Amino acid sequence: MENVFSRYQPSPPEAADILVVHQLAQDFRLEMDHRERLEQYHLWYCQVCQQHQQELEAMAAETNLLAWFRQLWRQPPE
Repeated sequence: MENVFSRYQPSPPEAADILVVHQLAQDFRLEMDHRERLEQYHLWYCQVCQQHQQELEAMAAETNLLAWFRQLWRQPPE
């Protein structure tokens, strides 16, 4: 009776097949980690870009002291 059911049991996978599946799983995890880090970098870069744009707008609204001093320096004394 034991011999009759043995043909219905799947044979154990070979070591090479197990290693291939393990390598695929590891590659998938590495790819997902890389994509997650890339997404985090992209979000950080967007935040820094917005901050720099705000700072640039604030600087444009400020008085340009260097140009003011340069104009004073270039004027001939009276």
